Amino acid sequence: MIRWRYLVMLVALGMGLLSSNAVAGSAPLADLPDGSYQFCSEPDPQDWRVGAGACLNFIKQGSTIEGYYGYPHSSEFVCLRGQVSEQVFHGQGAIALWEGETYLDFPEQPFNWGPEGRLSLSQGEIAGGKELLKELLKELPENLENWMFFQSATLNLDGLTAYTSPLMTPPAQLCDGPF
Repeated sequence: MIRWRYLVMLVALGMGLLSSNAVAGSAPLADLPDGSYQFCSEPDPQDWRVGAGACLNFIKQGSTIEGYYGYPHSSEFVCLRGQVSEQVFHGQGAIALWEGETYLDFPEQPFNWGPEGRLSLSQGEIAGGKELLKELLKELPENLENWMFFQSATLNLDGLTAYTSPLMTPPAQLCDGPF
C-alpha cells in the first residue's frame, strides 16, 4: 500500500499536479536522503528565475550539508558547511568579499544576515586577519578578493519550500574556496 501511494505521488508530481511543498511537507531536513536540494522562502516561480526569496542550495550527505544561502540572481550569499538536525543547520559560514567591498566593520557579536533573520553568524574573521586586510586595502583597494569566515553559523529552515530539483548554481562553483 505504501509503495502504491509513493508511485501515485511521484506520477502526480511529474505531471505537475502536486507542488514541491506537498513532497516536502513538514518532514525534518535531517530525514532527507543524500542528494542535492534547493529550499526557498517563496514557492518555485515556474518561470525563467532560478528561485524566489532567500534560498538554500546544498548537497546533503548523512547529517552533513555543504552549500550556500542567499538571493537568486545576486552576489549576496553565504557559503555554509556543517550539520543539520531537524530543521536547523549548525556549522560554519563564509562570505565572499568582492572587488571594492571591505567589511572592515563587521560586528564582533552574533548578527542576523539578511532581512529574513533566518541566518545568524558570529565569531567572524577575515582571511589573513583584520590588520593584514587593512594594509592590503591601502595598496589594492579595487582588486581585493577575500573571504570573511564565521566559526558559528545557524540557519533556521522551518517554513522553507522544497523545490523539485536545484535550479541555482551548484554549490561547488560558488563555494569552492573558503573551506
